[in-house]
Amino acid sequence: MSKDLKTKLSRSGLSHIIAISGSHIVLFAAILFEVLFFFGLWRKQAQVGVIVFTFFYVFLVGLPASAVRAGIMVSLLFLAQMLGRQSFNLRTLVLAATLMLLDNPLLLKFDLGFQLSFLAVLGLILMGPVFNRWLNVFFKDRLNFIRELFAMTLSAQVFTLPLLISSFGYFSSVSLVSNILAVPLSPFLMALAIVLPFIGMAVPFLAWVVSIPCTVLLWCLYLIVDFSSRVPFAILNLQLPIYILVAFYIPFLYLGLKSEKKELEFLG
Repeated sequence: MSKDLKTKLSRSGLSHIIAISGSHIVLFAAILFEVLFFFGLWRKQAQVGVIVFTFFYVFLVGLPASAVRAGIMVSLLFLAQMLGRQSFNLRTLVLAATLMLLDNPLLLKFDLGFQLSFLAVLGLILMGPVFNRWLNVFFKDRLNFIRELFAMTLSAQVFTLPLLISSFGYFSSVSLVSNILAVPLSPFLMALAIVLPFIGMAVPFLAWVVSIPCTVLLWCLYLIVDFSSRVPFAILNLQLPIYILVAFYIPFLYLGLKSEKKELEFLG
């Protein structure tokens, strides 16, 4: 990858799109489960297969912190379903992080990928439903997919913003819009990337046909990256004291935990 493209990805706030992130692991597990279930495996057999292949995939891509965390979370969620137990995302996230820190406590201080991944998922769990309800005031139960995408992107951005400012001294002012445009392409690109090699081995000619939509989606993704990186003031330099960055989380943690408590009481 050229230095110019890396710079554009950073300016547009889309570097995570081409990284092996937690969202990619979740998509991989979801697609694999449907494939195994389609080919006749029982539900529990498919769930066991997903757990095994997910950890194999995480190992294959080099065990990055975000992928390991996602792999543990996915495995725990599928295991809870197999045992007929209700699994709550916040507890699963904390358990996954605890297992990783028991293996390597230094992740908490020195691994920025682990920190960003944990905060992004924490934002999705705590503030995703809150932002979804707030946005519904404007959407009025219409365009649910766009509303949920906006809520997920906003919640992840909010929770990772202080750490990004603290670590790099700047943030991408266009990342919210660029993510809303680019993230919906990711599941289709990953699904095509998974099936393309198998089709290529079985029917080489058909692989050329399948590669066409993959190429078109990649071209669209590059256009989004290129355009958003060229926006004036796409990168804003900002230096803030650490106590202000920490205080930034307090209202969001309060609202998120309050919402999570209501959800648990409702399910209980």
